[in-house]
Amino acid sequence: MNIHESNPVVPRVPLKILIVDDHVLFSEGLGALLKNEADLQVVGIISRLQDTDIKIQALTPDLILMDMNIRGENSLDKCREILENHRVKIIMVTMYNQEKLLLEAKKTGVQGYLLKDSSSSEILRCIREVCNGREYFDKKVRSQNDDDPFSKNQKLTFKEKEVIVLIKEGLTNEEIADRLFVSVLTIKTHRRNIYYKLGVTNTVELINFMNYSSPNNPPITSPQSP
Repeated sequence: MNIHESNPVVPRVPLKILIVDDHVLFSEGLGALLKNEADLQVVGIISRLQDTDIKIQALTPDLILMDMNIRGENSLDKCREILENHRVKIIMVTMYNQEKLLLEAKKTGVQGYLLKDSSSSEILRCIREVCNGREYFDKKVRSQNDDDPFSKNQKLTFKEKEVIVLIKEGLTNEEIADRLFVSVLTIKTHRRNIYYKLGVTNTVELINFMNYSSPNNPPITSPQSP
């Protein structure tokens, strides 16, 4: 008798992953990355928090990759609710490089926190660590200490900080307005307030101000329109 016939190899069932993110380019790119991994299967991509429960019930994912802010809503309360009612793991995948938010995410019970600028290899490592029962919290997240210019300046509102992060990503006023579900006029007003509070006059000065405490980020010298 052929040994391969008597002892068939049982294929490993892929881990089912649900992506919850309203940034279409990112979620589609993430889905394409995971599609190439034999042990991972993207079973769904959704862009609204209110769709998560029905999708969890229908798709029974092992892991959810969720953005911190979806259509202007903070996802942390939803994470807490999901973990209380479903047997699933959650990794926050976010652009917010802030220790305070990482600590808030930990309190909800999520098993991972990963920055969106992470490499493909780090994303895969994070997913596999969490799915194997371990936690993974991005070591690149900055501590909020006295050298952080934004910790010193408590006059910035949460929404203004969101706008700053999106400006640094290179988004235009129109793109930022779409992401935050507000008008372009509102974003222009946020920009003016940010410039005034931080003592800068344009986008280049703003980004250089953000980068000065991080020596790995070189100053920007080419002008950009505010």
